[in-house]
Amino acid sequence: MVVSGSDLQTQLRKFLVELPARADFEFTKATKHDLYRALYVAITNQGQHLTSLFPDISIDELDQLQSQQLQFPLSLEPPFKVFYNTLKQTKYTHLPDKACAKVFAENEAVYCCQDCGFDDTCVLCGYCFNPDDHVNHNIYIYKSTGENGGICDCGDEEAFVEKLHCKCQIPTEDEPETIQEDVSELAPYLRDTIAVCLDYILDVLNMSVLALPMVHDKIDSSGTITTKTYSDNAVLSPSKRYGDTEDVNSDEWLLILWNDEYHNLQEAIDSINAGTGVGDSKASEIAYKIDKEGFAILKRDPHFENVFGAKILVEQGGLIATVESSRDHFREEIVKYMFKWFEEILNFKGNVEFRELCKHVFCELLLAPSHEVSTSVDVEPFKSGSLSDHDYFINGFQYQGKFKDAGLTRINPDFVDALEHPISAILDANDDPSTISHSRLQYLLAYQIRLRKSIRMKLGSLLVPCLVSEPDTKMEFSKQFIEMYPMLLNMMALTDREEHLNLLADISSQIFTCPNSVQYILREDLLRNIIGPLAALIERTSTVYNEKTGYHSFYDIGINSQKKRAIKLAIKYAIGHLTHFASSGLAAGEIKAFMNDDTFRLYILLLRNFQSYLLMKRKYGDHVERDSDDFMLHLNFFFPVVLEVKQVVELQYSNPKLVENAEVLMKYLFARPIEFSQPGVVKFQVSKEQISFANPLHSLLSFMIEYHGINQFIPTLQSYSQKLVEIADISLRSVVLGSQIKVGFWIRNGLSATHQSKLYFSSKTCDVTYYRDFHIVQIAALFGNDPQKTLTNILDRWELLPWFLNQVSYSQTIYEERFVTISERFIVFIYNLITDRTFLTVETPTERARRMLRTAMAYRLCREGKSYTFLRYKIESNLPTEEIDKVLYSIADYQPPSSLTDSGLYRLKEAIYEELDPLSVYLDPSKFQVISESIIKNVARIRKIKEDDVIIQPRITRANYDLVDNNIGQFVKTQMFAKLIYKFLQVAIDTSDETYLPQLLHLIHAILLDDELIHGKEYLNPYFVDIPISDLLLTIVESKMSKYVIQKADYLVDLLVVKDKRVLESLVDCFGEDYIQSYKKRKSALFETEVERKKRLATERANRIMRKFSRQREQFLSKNKDLDADLDNDDKSEVEGHLRTCVLCGEQESVDSPFGILASSTKAATFWKIPTSKHDQVANAYKKWDKSIAYDESATTYGVGYHFNAENDVPFEFPVVSTCGHGIHYECYKRGSTGLTHYPCPLCHDLHDMFIPSYIPSATNRISDRFLHGEPQFTRYNMITHCIDATSKINNVVSSLINEEYLNTEQQFDAHRMVLSTVLTRIPDRTKYGTGNTKSESYFYLLLAYSELIANTIRMNEIATRINGEEAYSNFLSQFSGSTKTLLISLVQGRALAYAKRDSPALLGTEALFQFEAERFWDSDSILDSVFNDLVALFFQTGESLATLTTMGMTKLLAVSLYSILFSCANNPGYEQYFVSETDVNIPDKHLNLFKGFLFQVTEMMEIEVKPVDSQVVVGLYLGIEHLMGVFLRQVVILADLLTSQVQGENMYESQPQFANLQAAIEDQSRVDCTDALTASLSVPSFNQLINTLLTGDDSSFENKIFEVTFLSKIPKYFEKGILNLNSPGMVHLITLPHDYNASLLNASDSNTHDKSICLFCSTWISNSRQPSHMATCASHTGIFYTPSTNTLRLNVHIGHSRIPLDLEGPYLTVHGEVKPRRTKLKATLNEFRYLCLNKLWLNQGLYGFVTRNLFGARTVDDLLGNDGNTSPFEDDSEDMDEDDETEIRGGIFP
Repeated sequence: MVVSGSDLQTQLRKFLVELPARADFEFTKATKHDLYRALYVAITNQGQHLTSLFPDISIDELDQLQSQQLQFPLSLEPPFKVFYNTLKQTKYTHLPDKACAKVFAENEAVYCCQDCGFDDTCVLCGYCFNPDDHVNHNIYIYKSTGENGGICDCGDEEAFVEKLHCKCQIPTEDEPETIQEDVSELAPYLRDTIAVCLDYILDVLNMSVLALPMVHDKIDSSGTITTKTYSDNAVLSPSKRYGDTEDVNSDEWLLILWNDEYHNLQEAIDSINAGTGVGDSKASEIAYKIDKEGFAILKRDPHFENVFGAKILVEQGGLIATVESSRDHFREEIVKYMFKWFEEILNFKGNVEFRELCKHVFCELLLAPSHEVSTSVDVEPFKSGSLSDHDYFINGFQYQGKFKDAGLTRINPDFVDALEHPISAILDANDDPSTISHSRLQYLLAYQIRLRKSIRMKLGSLLVPCLVSEPDTKMEFSKQFIEMYPMLLNMMALTDREEHLNLLADISSQIFTCPNSVQYILREDLLRNIIGPLAALIERTSTVYNEKTGYHSFYDIGINSQKKRAIKLAIKYAIGHLTHFASSGLAAGEIKAFMNDDTFRLYILLLRNFQSYLLMKRKYGDHVERDSDDFMLHLNFFFPVVLEVKQVVELQYSNPKLVENAEVLMKYLFARPIEFSQPGVVKFQVSKEQISFANPLHSLLSFMIEYHGINQFIPTLQSYSQKLVEIADISLRSVVLGSQIKVGFWIRNGLSATHQSKLYFSSKTCDVTYYRDFHIVQIAALFGNDPQKTLTNILDRWELLPWFLNQVSYSQTIYEERFVTISERFIVFIYNLITDRTFLTVETPTERARRMLRTAMAYRLCREGKSYTFLRYKIESNLPTEEIDKVLYSIADYQPPSSLTDSGLYRLKEAIYEELDPLSVYLDPSKFQVISESIIKNVARIRKIKEDDVIIQPRITRANYDLVDNNIGQFVKTQMFAKLIYKFLQVAIDTSDETYLPQLLHLIHAILLDDELIHGKEYLNPYFVDIPISDLLLTIVESKMSKYVIQKADYLVDLLVVKDKRVLESLVDCFGEDYIQSYKKRKSALFETEVERKKRLATERANRIMRKFSRQREQFLSKNKDLDADLDNDDKSEVEGHLRTCVLCGEQESVDSPFGILASSTKAATFWKIPTSKHDQVANAYKKWDKSIAYDESATTYGVGYHFNAENDVPFEFPVVSTCGHGIHYECYKRGSTGLTHYPCPLCHDLHDMFIPSYIPSATNRISDRFLHGEPQFTRYNMITHCIDATSKINNVVSSLINEEYLNTEQQFDAHRMVLSTVLTRIPDRTKYGTGNTKSESYFYLLLAYSELIANTIRMNEIATRINGEEAYSNFLSQFSGSTKTLLISLVQGRALAYAKRDSPALLGTEALFQFEAERFWDSDSILDSVFNDLVALFFQTGESLATLTTMGMTKLLAVSLYSILFSCANNPGYEQYFVSETDVNIPDKHLNLFKGFLFQVTEMMEIEVKPVDSQVVVGLYLGIEHLMGVFLRQVVILADLLTSQVQGENMYESQPQFANLQAAIEDQSRVDCTDALTASLSVPSFNQLINTLLTGDDSSFENKIFEVTFLSKIPKYFEKGILNLNSPGMVHLITLPHDYNASLLNASDSNTHDKSICLFCSTWISNSRQPSHMATCASHTGIFYTPSTNTLRLNVHIGHSRIPLDLEGPYLTVHGEVKPRRTKLKATLNEFRYLCLNKLWLNQGLYGFVTRNLFGARTVDDLLGNDGNTSPFEDDSEDMDEDDETEIRGGIFP
């Protein structure tokens, strides 16, 4: 059955009107189900199309719904399963021709591409973001708060400058194609149903007026209507819309308490108690419900009077309560669930077409014009007397069915030129009702304040996404919104009790950031809908009238009531809205609308609210008791307004309307009452009267004149030349006020005055404040007809005129002891007025921006280098980044970062120092001295002269406009100003106070230079002769003032003398003839002839040559003297020169007091193993070392980390030790560590947990050659491992590494025994191989653990050298730092002593040889981790030489390596392909043939099938085995070097020739990875010789025996123990990262990884919370995690049982050497230095020291570990960055 639209609507309306009574006025869950059922039945034509939306609906339920239609009986309980909850969610998508507009949920990923987006507000959701669209783009990802109404802009043509390919519309291969039913037939029913719902909502809200402030305050009072009467009359029918359906009111009344954002919880509880009598617990529950829902029902009663009485009690605390009937409340519940239903269908997940159809119909119905509510509510009875238009306006009432537009948006023609009157007189409201469309949307916006909080919180996300999804809809939405803006703004401020929920914010963030919408509003001259109502709102609610200024001045109304908070928030929002219309990107050419006649006048009216606001008056007597924070008004209100002023003018600098409007503005400013003390001199005293910093109208006028060009305003300014002082004096007052506060003259006014002054001069704001006032004063000085009057007015405003006129002495001025400091600022101000003419220069805004940026940067860099971010933060600019960088590069040189945490710096180019002026307007006067010193120092270096010879020259920036350049300084060329200079000089001389003297001398210098530019070099102002300024200057020269002052004064005297000989006569009169004659001799160059000058220069040249020869002779003699001294000291003790110093007590080490170094015991995760199965790590292990392996510029994805789990948990972490290398006495260590385990180095603050004894080396003894290169004592494997004859060798090691004075007597060594004993107990893993059944066995295992610690520490450091790539093959020894060698030698010393002195009671107590223990261990199932570990253990256990053990190790390694590789090849087909060698490797055929033969022999021994072997594979195997061998040999070389090096000083060593020359020997080989040079340095067989011996030699040879036992016995025995797990000879490194930062983000843009971190060890993605658990199964001691979304590293180390994190900036840096700020378009790439540095610190365990040093600094041990040493109370203790004083340099550049 098909029902017509009108019938369907009639039935649904009837259902809705009757529903309250049918449900007995009780809204339950069943009622909600019935409502939803009715709506879904209606929307599907009485259920005929339900299966299109809900395909899983049961047949029985469908039949019931279709048969009953809307005449179904109401439910008693909701059914267990309802059809509208049976949806199957489909993949999210949106239609291709529509915007996505998906609302971001809390914590949902938000994607922003700065290359594609119009601005940073244009974002994408995870469903739409397609990484392929953004390759090499600047993107960033963040999490949504879910509170700001943000939506996805995909599909919005205005949002993106590039065409995007939405990911949600690209089908994937694994995604089944879904076929959805056609729902187009539902359109008419959908339209009817939604229309009925919207109309019902608006009709109900039309009557829901009881909580409105005006109604609430007046209803039930005398002479007005009662609540009960109103409710009885508030019926929906009979009416035209709802017919004759009976709308019955209930007999029950409800007391409802409404949400209030002003009162606190306790106040709410008290009010609830008062009205209901419930306890605090129940009242608290009710209060929380009110906060969540926006209301709560406190009482139900059939008697209205009872409920009304409770209402009175509830409201005594100031809260708002209303009385409603149950019917009225039921209606509002229906409204609530209708909105929920809208939310459900507009986000329908079961059918995309249905969802989009709902959105389309919903928007169409919302925006349809000329809507009317069903019943016009008569609101007149609510108030005694008639309501004003404003009452209708701010409450959303209709008058005769239409909204009242009382927004003041039009200039009354009678007041066009009388803007000084109140706004209410100047502005008229728009009386034409047709200017508002009266759409459902507009009704809803007007009624929003009547909705409950729970609905309001979601209303923005319900309306806005739909209304902006299509361009045409969005434009109509914009039009209707701006029509309603005046009403919405006023309602938010005056009637909205939940102002933070007002839709003004949500809608404006979408409409006012859209170029089309902004330009439409400007083009249609609708900007007045914002400016006019805003200006009127401010004047009406937030200003007070000031008779002296003639302005209504803005003031802080406070926040002590909800109404005041709402007003302030509304004003703040509206000011923010205006800034969008001054944006070049949004407004474009339409910004010219600001200069329309009426709009410009409205703009003046807005700005005048802030003109001279926040007045202050100097306080006397006591200091202010409580500081005011009223200066915050500047930040929140004033600066947004005045910054917009600059943008408005800058973007239309060529608009000819600027001249006309400037005159309008000037006329208005002239209307301000000004009182004169004499013609041209204003009567005003800054220190006595009320005054303000804020002059936005002056800023507007200044910008108009500067940007349009002063040449365009000359006729206007000249015509007002006599009156300009009236405008300029206001600006001058602010300048003086700021200066007086700066010198402490207003100190009793507290911090408010200080903060305002700081903001006035701040680098971020001065271009709209101080510079504007400065510019206005300049204009007045330039066009003033009387220079003397100009100067008089300036002096009077600075309150220096009485002193100048000799009415008071300098000490009797109002400034008293501050006279000199205020004079300093006055002199600087005058200097800037005449020298800096940049504001009077005709240039484009871009040229201006470049110039000011260049100047500001130069002064920022004057003293020291600065980072790029620092410069950008301190100096804001609206120039494109490319332009900013170009300016920076022109004046500065780049210095790249040099550590893991620092950044790149820019340093000023030398030539720029010549351009700087220490009195620049860009500098605070207090910085004159430091800037002068920097300029002098650098200029002297550049010119290669003495600093004493540098005279800083004033920098006069000419306007290149004669009118300006010739007249700007006229007032300083007067006799009056010459007298002023004389008086200032006289005071300085009389008081010997030179506070302002350098600045004054610089000013005099500038005046002289300016005259030279105008009149020529010979010109001297006659007043400078008439008034004996030169006399005072020469007096200064002869004084004892500072060097700089004397030099400058002397220079000025010379200038004056040269310019006019009469000056000399004046000096004679003052100083006498004799003195002047001596002066002439001293200044002969000033008076000499040309011949005399040439003769003098020749003499000076000859003298310079002689001085040069003299210096060379002195240097030669000095060097010879040093040589003689060296010879004299040859007989001094060598040891004495090598003694180290304790970092705690400062005393040197001695043999009497145990000394050592601090060390940290950690676990290194760098002992990687080669997989025995197929894995990419096999190929990586055998690759030639290259830095590109760890840092690959071509990488676009994340590399694969070390996958240890694939190898059955083969160990890759072993204990090692590291050190900072600083020495300390053991007693000092004990005293400093106070018994705690961890102790920070007193010098570098690295945290350590071990004290390693370190001994003064022997000056003469050397280790015996037989222990280094001797022949084998035994030839069999087991005989060597069972050998325990190490005594003679250990004693030799002790005597060669330790000074004999330690061992002269047992008593002397006693002091060291206990230290050694204590240290042995700290050896990590000392019970790894067992605790031992006897004391001897335990001690053997302890010594074995000590040997392993030495071996692992050597291996760890050798592995770390490989990160340097190919060069590491040859320079690995030189990579070992002196502190590392000291550590290793100290470990060897301790290991040797532990055996040699084992008989000590403090150690073992016997001289056991450990025969049994050695045999038992070497025959057990235990194996050490590497062949090198075997070597070290056997070196300290046996009497075999190092060469014998090396040969044994090489042989064993060859056997194990071949077996492991061939076994893997046999069991993993294709494994051999990992060994395909590089084609350019050239190995002699004889070596390859030997290797092939040996390979064949080995395969026979293994009894595996020999397959034809590719020649390249053979070469690869050869190189692979040699690579493994090379790593072992490198480690042996390191050990040998440690045993043989000679100490040269603290942490300084000299290697033996074979090791010192090893680098050259390796580099001379045909291949740097060849092992021949290594074996030669150790005097052992080469790799090829070993193969030859094993292949062709005697079976009884040492090598053959070792090989045979290893191959046939040891490998089978230890097969299951992992003997075939080869240590990787490759570069061990953290995972490779994508080279480009954006690639790192794109690779992590998946929803599962975007907010996670990647482990740089194993490449696993994990959340931050899982890092500790991940480390337990990964690199347990040191974890490094990288988070792409924030470009940060987290370093985790363990201290005891505590995991200590440290967050660092990531490795991706910009070209400026900094981490990329999120919202910048700078490209960031992986910084090679930083990432390789991170790798190195990780490899050599430097990260442990780095983390502890950066986290803890100089904290005490108690701070570090707490009381029990186990807890981890640590937090980041990074130092705060020191920032320059904000007032040091005024950047003066603003966007």
